[in-house]
Amino acid sequence: MRTRLPVRVMLERTEDSGRWASAVCQAVAVTPEFTPANAGYPELVLELHRKETEGYRTNLASARAVYVILRPDRDGVLSEPFLATVCPFEAQDYADDADSRVDAVAMPDSIAAWVTAFVRRHHVEEPFRKRARQPRPSPESFARPPRAPR
Repeated sequence: MRTRLPVRVMLERTEDSGRWASAVCQAVAVTPEFTPANAGYPELVLELHRKETEGYRTNLASARAVYVILRPDRDGVLSEPFLATVCPFEAQDYADDADSRVDAVAMPDSIAAWVTAFVRRHHVEEPFRKRARQPRPSPESFARPPRAPR
């Protein structure tokens, strides 16, 4: 079971004045509403999955962020929004990728309410299960067999 919500990603472009001057794009906001003011901004889809409710709960309890993953455009500048997610574990996977960047933006209250309702409806608490320990091998099991005479 998954639920989808289209969102607009607001990007801010700044010119870098460093030695190798280039443009830098950063996600600064995400909004679920379509207005004429945000019509030119990229649209992505937030998807919620039943199996990821633990990540959503973690996000709601701490960061309350929407994570926007940016990929390079044709010029190699990280400016193309590729994915929006509210799962910090999924965002971390993309943060470990050298070809993308993750920007965390504040989660609007309407998105937080949508995620909270989804978590309440679908979250199942997993009981902790301790693994059974394997018996320790005896030191004799590591001994080398005697060599055959030559």
